[in-house]
Amino acid sequence: MTLGYQLFIALLLLLPGIVGWVCVRAGSTDDLLSPMPDRQGSTTTLAAIVLFACLGHLLGIHPVKAA
Repeated sequence: MTLGYQLFIALLLLLPGIVGWVCVRAGSTDDLLSPMPDRQGSTTTLAAIVLFACLGHLLGIHPVKAA
């Protein structure tokens, strides 16, 4: 497998986590036009994305359904 394909698969598997993190960020701010960004290299952000991805996969919420 090439690096590009591996990166695509990793991002596809993390997609439910990224969507969950974006929803939490959008719902937790009062000013949607200029929200305060997370610190660079935030382990809290990484943990939230992985947690949301695991929950999304466990609950069956996945962007690509197997045929």
